[in-house]
Amino acid sequence: MLNRSLRVALGAPLLVGLGLLAVASPARADDPPLVLLNEPTTYTDVADAFDDEDPFDLNLSLTFERAATQGTIQREAPPVDATGAPADLPGAPRYVDVADSRSLTNKLVLGLDAGLYHDLMVYARLPLVLSDDRSLRGLTAGVPQDEVAVPFVSPTRSGVDTVNVGLAWSITNQQRTRWLPTWVLMVEGRLAVGAPLRACSKSAVDPVGNGNCRATYGQDGAPGYFEGDGGISRGTNALRLETRGSHRYRYLEPYTSLAFQIEWPAASDRFFVPSGNLEGVVDTIPPLQAEATVGLAIIPWEQRARHQRFTLDLRGTFAYFSEGRSWSPLFDALGTSANTGLTDPVCERGDVACDPADPAMRKGYFYGLTDTAPHAQIGGHIGVEMQAARYVKFGFAMGLAYTTAHLLSFADACNPNFSPSEGDPRIGTCATGIINPNYRETIDLPGRRFRLESALTFDLSATIMAQF
Repeated sequence: MLNRSLRVALGAPLLVGLGLLAVASPARADDPPLVLLNEPTTYTDVADAFDDEDPFDLNLSLTFERAATQGTIQREAPPVDATGAPADLPGAPRYVDVADSRSLTNKLVLGLDAGLYHDLMVYARLPLVLSDDRSLRGLTAGVPQDEVAVPFVSPTRSGVDTVNVGLAWSITNQQRTRWLPTWVLMVEGRLAVGAPLRACSKSAVDPVGNGNCRATYGQDGAPGYFEGDGGISRGTNALRLETRGSHRYRYLEPYTSLAFQIEWPAASDRFFVPSGNLEGVVDTIPPLQAEATVGLAIIPWEQRARHQRFTLDLRGTFAYFSEGRSWSPLFDALGTSANTGLTDPVCERGDVACDPADPAMRKGYFYGLTDTAPHAQIGGHIGVEMQAARYVKFGFAMGLAYTTAHLLSFADACNPNFSPSEGDPRIGTCATGIINPNYRETIDLPGRRFRLESALTFDLSATIMAQF
């Protein structure tokens, strides 16, 4: 929930100060002078304008990114006794492996940085998804066939997801004031431009052959289908705030950063709250994100006169994702499921039979999104960068990230944060609060929930930048 998730950001101002203190390393009096280039390493570099020797900076970049993720999906199972027979025993949940989840994404990111004034720039990024392939393999009998067809392969998706535009300001710059660290503030907006994601299967899922992607539901409550590739965009807008700091000390430049991102539905709003923003809905936005980075740039060689530099970049990252409604690895499989527990509408009022033909009855439909539990991602990164000449820069990097275990279907049956009046029919069987229309007993009831046991992501990137 939004109010719970915002606690993640409360300590950010304190952490910013501590991080900057950690990277600031004043030079000793007995160190010989070191002639440096006039800009920090790429992580905290900001394009300038109206400098005496450099009236205007314009950077154009092209980055190829490839990311492969593999994880294990589990499902809660009823407890068993010593003989393996079902038993009503207390204790921790028991999980059974049901699938291997795999994804492979290739992107081309077009970038532009333009200086506006001293240490102030505007920048833009256009991520172009060349291919996005996802599949579920090795599913066992732990999942009914009408709930998730096995094995499952999603269609290859491609296109433009978002347009990202931001502003970066270097409040202090070590190249201008040697005893101060380089400290950068960034504000970025991400606008969805591509077709919103729709749950799809690579094979036909509609028995009458209308298509392989889930469309909106009809007046009779039956799901519709259409031919397509399922879209490419999350259909959400986002605001990202970030602060970065670094301090060059001879051949080393340690750096750190903190970032916070909030995302809200735009074109995909109808998939988050299919019946409108009903008061019973608990999670109406994707998870909030908080990220921290600590790194070290090693500069073993540089020639200021030729504008040449070689950099080795070592980096550790930590990201936290709050509870929220999101696209899990089961998005396509559950969203195209024929299971009536997922396709039947859920009424806002729990004491009334849900009649799909009654226009006065507000109903909730399922499109594949699920409430996911809080989790973290821990990663490492190594990269090399070569400033070959004044106007050309090359980079290559690789990274590995581990995603912690978390529930993939996590919706609460009731919204306890809403206090209904006595006799409100939306109370249903809730002890407190009112019914959550996004709750699906088939996948959200304890004992039936899905879980990502763990996931590893390996990524590669290559960048070429022209600097003017």
